[in-house]
Amino acid sequence: MPKLDAKYGWKFETKHELASRLVRHVVQNLRAMGTQAGFRVVFDRAYAARPLIKPLVELGITVISRLRSDVKLTDLPPPLKAGQRGRPRKYGLNRIDLKKRAEHPQGWTSTSYVCRGGAVLRRFKTFLATTSIAEADLRDGMLNHVALFDSKWRLKSTNESSWLNPPK
Repeated sequence: MPKLDAKYGWKFETKHELASRLVRHVVQNLRAMGTQAGFRVVFDRAYAARPLIKPLVELGITVISRLRSDVKLTDLPPPLKAGQRGRPRKYGLNRIDLKKRAEHPQGWTSTSYVCRGGAVLRRFKTFLATTSIAEADLRDGMLNHVALFDSKWRLKSTNESSWLNPPK
């Protein structure tokens, strides 16, 4: 690699660094043109990693990604009690098992939309969780929504309080 750097001025970057730089470049250019739109970025599970998601969320970009099967999710941390000292918890006390959550019959909702010219009815369930992927700071209003669409989990890290419609 040092030969490439010396010859072409090339520097090695991971796929997360490249993706982060590309998204930041696009968002900065669009904001420079005066757009007031919010930004949503969709990644596959290979990109669901803290080095990519955290800087984008800090820029106010909503990140939607499939979750890896080994992701560690916990419930929301308990609120601070009046007069309690110390830093508030980042993560909840109970770990969430995605398989058990998917197998449980309650909590499913349906939505319909048009996909490739045909009507589609899709079941899903959503819940709030915390994860180290986005390093959610709940004091700043950060929420991590997790949704199951046809047995595929997705994570939405955002400062918004509402859930997006299922991806089409």
